[in-house]
Amino acid sequence: MRHSLSISILAFTFSLAGCASNQSSPAEPVSEPHDTAEVDQPNLQPASREMSADEAAAAARGPSSTGGEPVTEPPIAQQAPLEDAQIAAISDAANTGEIDQAKIAQTKAKNPRVKKFAKMMIQHHGQAKSDQDKLVKKLKLSPVENDVSGQLREESLAQISLLEGEAQNFDRVYIHAQVEAHQKVLDLLDKTLIPSTKDPELLALLQKMRPKVEAHLTEARAIDQVLDTDAGANRSGATQTSDRPEKQQPGTTPANATRSGEQK
Repeated sequence: MRHSLSISILAFTFSLAGCASNQSSPAEPVSEPHDTAEVDQPNLQPASREMSADEAAAAARGPSSTGGEPVTEPPIAQQAPLEDAQIAAISDAANTGEIDQAKIAQTKAKNPRVKKFAKMMIQHHGQAKSDQDKLVKKLKLSPVENDVSGQLREESLAQISLLEGEAQNFDRVYIHAQVEAHQKVLDLLDKTLIPSTKDPELLALLQKMRPKVEAHLTEARAIDQVLDTDAGANRSGATQTSDRPEKQQPGTTPANATRSGEQK
């Protein structure tokens, strides 16, 4: 009896175990989706390479060169002021040019006032050149050519070539060039040469030269105006003469009257 009961209990136990094995295993819990924004991405860096010259300059200036606050560029360096030796070369170029052009005007000019002006140029600029030559020797100052002195010499040579080839309108060409040249020299004296000169004796020489240059400019403008007025009057007179009828000579019969008499 006890043996049969044990067998029955054992059989019931195996039956329960089989039922348990036939049931499906519980589903695995579904994992919640990860927020991609919170997932750490790998820090990918480009392969190292050499920076270009522009990139290196930008890196040297700092982050503000590529964004953020604007970069303040350094101011452009001011041109170095002229030295006394350079100023002496500029003054010499101006005097030499005036003398050389005036020598041509003395031989080719026709207007007496133009000839007188040319004579004054030789005297005044010749004296200024002589005074400066003595001063630079005293100061042991050797004039140094520069852009300004070179430009003045080139312009003078070009003007001399023009004057040598000019014949009909020489007076007007010469005087008009004198107006431009003296205005340029006066501006140089006021804005560059006098403010930059350090030696007191050279400064005094330039200051002595300035009123004469201004007087030359005033005279050249006055002569230029007179020559332009005369040229305009001559052109007007030539036009009026060409439009006028031919004058009848005394004791002659007008041509139209003769033809009229012949017809009659």
